[in-house]
Amino acid sequence: RDAIKDLEDELGGNLQKVVLAMYRTPVDYDCMELMRAMKGMGTNEDTLIEIICTRSKQRMEEIKTRFVELYKETLEHWLLDELSGDIKRFLVALIQGGRSDTTNIDKAKLDKDVSDLYNAGENKLGTDEEAFIKLFSLRSPAELRYINQAYYKHTGKDLFQTIDDEFSGDIKKALKATLHAIIDPTDYFAERIKYACKGMGTNDDILIRVLVTRDEVDLKQIKEIYVKKFGLTLYQEIKDDIDSVVNYNPKQSTQFFDKNGKLLANTFKDENREYVNY
Repeated sequence: RDAIKDLEDELGGNLQKVVLAMYRTPVDYDCMELMRAMKGMGTNEDTLIEIICTRSKQRMEEIKTRFVELYKETLEHWLLDELSGDIKRFLVALIQGGRSDTTNIDKAKLDKDVSDLYNAGENKLGTDEEAFIKLFSLRSPAELRYINQAYYKHTGKDLFQTIDDEFSGDIKKALKATLHAIIDPTDYFAERIKYACKGMGTNDDILIRVLVTRDEVDLKQIKEIYVKKFGLTLYQEIKDDIDSVVNYNPKQSTQFFDKNGKLLANTFKDENREYVNY
């Protein structure tokens, strides 16, 4: 029997989304979310930015390989077809795998990068978007952290402020997401959860995706900083806005309850796979 098909038949709504997301491998889930963001009418650039701008170089290579296996076309083909302008150039550059892995800091080279970014933005009329796209897609995480600090020393503004001043729209979101996820990924994803929960109604897709993808990465740390940043626990933030509450124990089981405390589904793991009772 096809377990995925069984789950799709037996579950519905956000509970179905959560269970299916946890059942799939992280790479498969990323691929499916990317395809969902592009397939059909319109493109969800916000989802593309969240995934492509925050995944590691190695993870992105795994995503590209698996994407072709699942959909028989490359991720780059879909991005080229669905996007336009600066955001297309930047996201395509990110998935091409040109980012350096170095942890060595060549101050002479990186100080020149700082000067190049200043001359491409604040020090000229208009903005040379290509200079930002090139450096943000090619420099390693260690190098970008140095560039951000050096830029502040040189100009009195960090790169977040400069991007706010020089860019708008999706390319602004993508550049800031890339920098934020490199400097402090836990803080970035805490803010994604807050974004999903603020205002009228909850963006369930963002909330589910962040909770599932960060579950075994840094969700504990996200919960810790969430209280400090926003003055309430993560549980308090989401408990009144979601259809079910998840109680997760990676060594035993994951239980899904509705708001009234009724057990909706229970997953449990052995060494090889995850099972679901409902």
